[in-house]
Amino acid sequence: MTGAGAAGCGHLEATGRNAAESGNRLRRQGIFMRKDPTQDSVLQYIDSILDTDADTGQIARQFGFSPDHFRHRFSVDYGISLAAYVRRRRLTRAVRELRDGSTAEDAAHKYQFSGVASMSKAFRKEFGCSMKQALTEGDFAGQTFPCPEYDREQVLVSIAEIPELYMVGRPVEIGGAEASERLDRAAWWIDHSLPEFSEEEKQQIGAYQRDVIAMWYHPEELPEIVYLVGPVVQPGRAAGPLPEGLIEVHIPKQRYAVFQVRRRVKAPGRQPEMAEDIRQLCRYIFWEWVPEHHAETDKWGFTFERYHESKAMIYLPLLPENV
Repeated sequence: MTGAGAAGCGHLEATGRNAAESGNRLRRQGIFMRKDPTQDSVLQYIDSILDTDADTGQIARQFGFSPDHFRHRFSVDYGISLAAYVRRRRLTRAVRELRDGSTAEDAAHKYQFSGVASMSKAFRKEFGCSMKQALTEGDFAGQTFPCPEYDREQVLVSIAEIPELYMVGRPVEIGGAEASERLDRAAWWIDHSLPEFSEEEKQQIGAYQRDVIAMWYHPEELPEIVYLVGPVVQPGRAAGPLPEGLIEVHIPKQRYAVFQVRRRVKAPGRQPEMAEDIRQLCRYIFWEWVPEHHAETDKWGFTFERYHESKAMIYLPLLPENV
């Protein structure tokens, strides 16, 4: 069974007439994760259509992706949903228009708000102050991206060649996943309940004990990305169909950056602490490590969470050393 991994910088399924060409172009350009509208082709394009009624579909098609995959990839790589990013950019542009002498009515109309009251309400909700206050503060720039919190001194990073892995997982239903922020989705299962596997299922799939993988994944037979959680299984497990509702994923041999926190979770009852470990790692990885190692990161490989014994880790795929 094959599919497109969707966690972190996972595989994306390009769509449209020039999908393959677009995907290769994006891979070469490294379009995501620059967080600077003057250096990032995605952010440049979004900035160019802020004063239009362009929707997610139009933005996604510009880069050869389906809307669902583009929204997911954007929130993963930038730590903010596409809708929230567009809203913040429109509001900061509106402030600039007001400073340049435009009327509030013109700014609201230009940046797709229904009126001045709607724009003012959205601004206060987004930035915690009124537009009038922002205009009187000369250094107001409007923070487009959320401010991450993590302790980099607690993060351990190692580079390793990981042998191929097989996991069998059960999709977890997560309401409103596409609209939520990336950090709300990392380690999602810990805050809820781990999908149950019967002893018969464990035996049939050859599951390893206390070695669990969680990832965002797009099976070919399903229309949408799913959050998949399940055990690592033995290579060459017994042939035959999987138990109903389970999905097998083959993670090929590859170089990975492996991230974990220094403290060790000593007991299963410390799950909330383990969830926070994963979220802290996400903040560090996507806000500091990936931007600094942009050229080394394989944006088309599998990124996944791994829970082995009492350790929580994130595996980020890297390009071969000679690339």
